[in-house]
Amino acid sequence: MDENQECVERTKRLLRSYNALRVTLANQEAGIKIKQYELGLDTAAPIAKYGDAPRGGSPELNAVEKAAARRIAIERSLECLQADAQKTRYVIDTIDRSLQALEPFLQEIVREHYFGRIDWRRIGEKRNYSERWARQKGQEAVERISKMIFWKVQQMELDFLFTE
Repeated sequence: MDENQECVERTKRLLRSYNALRVTLANQEAGIKIKQYELGLDTAAPIAKYGDAPRGGSPELNAVEKAAARRIAIERSLECLQADAQKTRYVIDTIDRSLQALEPFLQEIVREHYFGRIDWRRIGEKRNYSERWARQKGQEAVERISKMIFWKVQQMELDFLFTE
């Protein structure tokens, strides 16, 4: 399979997973809110008391250490969730921008087939065209979206052509 066709197939997989990506982002954002809430609850950590004894402090030090370790773990978890949400948001935004660059009827066709899971026959019938027409228009739209998403691959091919 050539690189362009591979990009088209990757684009189709992205489009098919669009709804799941949006749910994933919502779940990630909910997880972020929970972690932020947990951090807010963790503000009342006990204070370590050190006695006059030359060997150190009281047993409260263990509670302070536990609270600090818990806070660090929550902060790390929050950072990971935020990074994952940012990546998911980037993919969704990339798909949205690419779709917006298409003509409205092509946007509709892509949304119906890939997001709404409507088959090509019904998409064509709805517009008084054949299944073949709908499939061709869908393929055209996906190829254009693929070029927008994977421009770097396309650009490398152009660079290769111009350097000859």
